[in-house]
Amino acid sequence: MLTRVTASEHQGLVSSGKTGPSRLVCEKPDGSTVEVVAKFSAGCDEKELSLIREVVAARLAGDLRLPVPEPFLVEIPDGWPDVVQDLDQRAKIKASSRVAFGSRLITGGYAVWNDETRIHEGMLPTIDACLIEVQRVLT
Repeated sequence: MLTRVTASEHQGLVSSGKTGPSRLVCEKPDGSTVEVVAKFSAGCDEKELSLIREVVAARLAGDLRLPVPEPFLVEIPDGWPDVVQDLDQRAKIKASSRVAFGSRLITGGYAVWNDETRIHEGMLPTIDACLIEVQRVLT
């Protein structure tokens, strides 16, 4: 089960990402806060179905012990989109489901994976461990 958090602060747009995600501060059920990168359904090609796929992929990655950011379901309170300064992003959030998909914001040493990204020797131990775990789960 993914932890449900509630959006409390919009920190801005993420500089990359096809869906035009946002950086948010969210409140966890215990009252603590977490910074997340949130994707909204109106920014996705297949709307809520795309977010469902994100949830399934995140759960599968966790079960396989892959090194992925902690996933969250982000609840968007009524009226909250009105605090978003960027008018296009505000409109996207208002047009979206009241639940978004979020991943814990991580910084330092991480980059966007694109067509030019190449696997280097330092990645091999993690890749090997992931492949072993996938094989274990599938057999």
